[in-house]
Amino acid sequence: EALALIGAQEGFANLLLATTDPGDAVLLPDPGYPSWFGAVALAGLERIPLPLREENAFLPDLAAIPAAAADRARVLVLSYPSNPTAATATPETFAEAVAFCERHDLLLIHDFPYVDLVFGGGEAPSALAAPGARERVVELYSFSKSYHMAGFRIGFALGAEEAIAALARVKGAIDFNAWAGVQRAAVAALATPRERVRADAETYRRRRDALVSALNEAGLPTRSP
Repeated sequence: EALALIGAQEGFANLLLATTDPGDAVLLPDPGYPSWFGAVALAGLERIPLPLREENAFLPDLAAIPAAAADRARVLVLSYPSNPTAATATPETFAEAVAFCERHDLLLIHDFPYVDLVFGGGEAPSALAAPGARERVVELYSFSKSYHMAGFRIGFALGAEEAIAALARVKGAIDFNAWAGVQRAAVAALATPRERVRADAETYRRRRDALVSALNEAGLPTRSP
């Protein structure tokens, strides 16, 4: 149920190759992280846009997805905290998503690189904490954001055993995994005191506040995400 990755971006692309066939459909947030779109195209999948709208706090309206589209899909992709919308989700968001995936027999891929970059006292909930998630969710983590290790190319996947095993088989044919020294560096990073990681998030919060204030002063109405 756990696998080292050469970054979450690599894990996402290879996970699609591992769990879908060309011609399958994927429910993909729109707007979404740009590399997703290339990975979907590379896997030969049909992209069914999942609109994220401001009036819905940039959360997916799963009830609005036509049943025929949901039944045609093999994968639902979510990512909260979100790039590029900066939206956050609640445990209820993921409980609803997992239940939706159970009804339509979907794998839920939760891209989770910004897990530690929430502001204030809140924590970003994990999709794996939702009821039934262990059987049909794979969550992708990166060391690039929380620990400033972008150049190291290291991350990991957690979740559904069958999907993780399929991902491992694909990776075995494509890459040779991260060097053990980099993996040991990642282990050391995970031992970083929580207050250190939260201090970095506070730095980002101050920068956000400065940017939002400057945009509003310049006559560009901007909400604080």
